[in-house]
Amino acid sequence: MKRTLGICAVLLYMLYTPVLAQAQEPTSFSSEKLSDQLYMIYGGGGNGCNVGLFVGEQGLLLIDAMLPKSSEQLLAAIRTISDKPVTHVINTHSDADHAGGNAFFAERGATIYAQENAQYEGVTADVYIKESLTLSIDNEEIDLHAIISHSSNDLIIRFKHNNVVFMGDTFTNSWYGTFSTGGMEGQFDALNLALAQSDEQSRIIPGHGRIAHKGELAHYKEVTRTWVSKIRTLHAQGLDEETIARDASVIELAHRYIRPEGLRTISPQSMLRFVQRSISSDAIAATYQIPKEANEAYVGEFEYEDGVIESIVEQNGTLYIRKKKPYPYVAELIPLTDQVFHIRGGIHERIYIAFDSDSFRRVITYTNGDETFVAKEVVEEDQK
Repeated sequence: MKRTLGICAVLLYMLYTPVLAQAQEPTSFSSEKLSDQLYMIYGGGGNGCNVGLFVGEQGLLLIDAMLPKSSEQLLAAIRTISDKPVTHVINTHSDADHAGGNAFFAERGATIYAQENAQYEGVTADVYIKESLTLSIDNEEIDLHAIISHSSNDLIIRFKHNNVVFMGDTFTNSWYGTFSTGGMEGQFDALNLALAQSDEQSRIIPGHGRIAHKGELAHYKEVTRTWVSKIRTLHAQGLDEETIARDASVIELAHRYIRPEGLRTISPQSMLRFVQRSISSDAIAATYQIPKEANEAYVGEFEYEDGVIESIVEQNGTLYIRKKKPYPYVAELIPLTDQVFHIRGGIHERIYIAFDSDSFRRVITYTNGDETFVAKEVVEEDQK
């Protein structure tokens, strides 16, 4: 049986700025020189994300790898800059348009770097980063910082001496809001880190869109704060998702974030989806506080009838549900009672945790609309 968590299904892009609106959207696979060693290769057109390319003395380092279908074209674009081997690939996060090309470059000798949680989102890496890591290559220091923001496994990557920050989908300036797994707190964690690492001369590379500067990132932060405040207010007033999505002030606010040269509009379906994501990832608050010392009672592995196993784990006092195969994901559990949890980023998904009266094992009931699936706790005797 296939269970699909909404947090894994959608990539959303946001933010209009007057400076960016003056330029035409770059062509896919075109490159822009940032310094003698650092370049940016544009994705887009269904090919994937923006890619960073650092030219070292012994080889090339990539920030992200686009989609699998784009690998040959990406390599061809790289070859217009350098014929050195690709020795490193760093993923900003696990979405396929950023990490899908990993295998192509790994087969050619590249070492893959990813945030620790990426292994639960389907990414195989050689090096998993728990909190931070600094790579020293030639005369450059590359700082990697782990964040839970757009996804469970974001990395903010700074090239110290080149004064460039790669943000993946924690910041995009060609569509609307990408915050999901980390909610608004995670969104601001990423933005504040990048702002702290930047000055007025810094170049900031979004996951999608054109190169930005510190002022534009600060604008993104404020316009996102306005959006979230509006959605929170209307949700707290008891308005349902459909009513909020039809609200004229909400539509006007969302359309401020669409870059006009793309002649884009937000369809009613996309607007509803954006509102639903915003509510799920931020506006639904915990109504029941679980003491940190009580979290251990929820930690464990649970198996569904089809053999799929999910784990509940604790990280820094927060409960997460995660699964490696066949549909990998990581999601935060927001407690509504001591037995009912909302899945942050999932639109209508809930997890119910209780004890089976016959076996005294814990049981998960996962619901998504009319769908219901049950998983029982895996205990040691099951594994013998």
